[in-house]
Amino acid sequence: MDAMPKLAENWNQTTGAVDVVTFTSCDSVDLYVNATKIGTKQSSDFAKTGVMQWTNVPWAPGMIKAIGYKNGKEAATDSIKTAGAPAKVMLKPDRTTLYADGNDASCIEVDIEDADGNLIFAATNTVEFAMTGPGKNLGIASGDWKNNEPFKATSRKAYHGKALIVIIHPGSRNDQSDGKFTRFDSGTPDPDHPKAVLIVSFDVERSMFRVFNHGWP
Repeated sequence: MDAMPKLAENWNQTTGAVDVVTFTSCDSVDLYVNATKIGTKQSSDFAKTGVMQWTNVPWAPGMIKAIGYKNGKEAATDSIKTAGAPAKVMLKPDRTTLYADGNDASCIEVDIEDADGNLIFAATNTVEFAMTGPGKNLGIASGDWKNNEPFKATSRKAYHGKALIVIIHPGSRNDQSDGKFTRFDSGTPDPDHPKAVLIVSFDVERSMFRVFNHGWP
């Protein structure tokens, strides 16, 4: 396992002391709030659970940071900044090129962020989805087991600042009904699985998620 100190959740609490959790494969972790060192904990003291507990950490706006050490040397870090108001949506597809065979899928993570690009853990905004071109929406989710919204929908309430949409290209290389958006890519190693190139963007003014297929004349 790679060295990894990982902070849980967010840094948008209120004033006062808070409890913090870190997960790590390092030997020890130093915890900081802004430039103030909170302390050092040894992983061996939490061997049974693997969950490193920090109690009564003084909260202050800014950044909380964990630095992990292995064999006395800094090995990895993780940090979380205090997030502001929702300002944008970031789309993170696991792939932007799909085989046009009706089976190849792309999972697109949707993150609600502030103006500085910080994920807003508490965001529960409803995100609406729209798609042009031959793509097909397989379903939308957020990870919230209490949410009873249908998976087959065009909108989803975010959970912990995130949502997920899964899309496929439903056609085949012989389907030319959407010729403006789909082509057979002669550069594809397997000619039976032509590719449709997806361009993912977000329309801020309309707050609509869109997946555009790159078109060729």
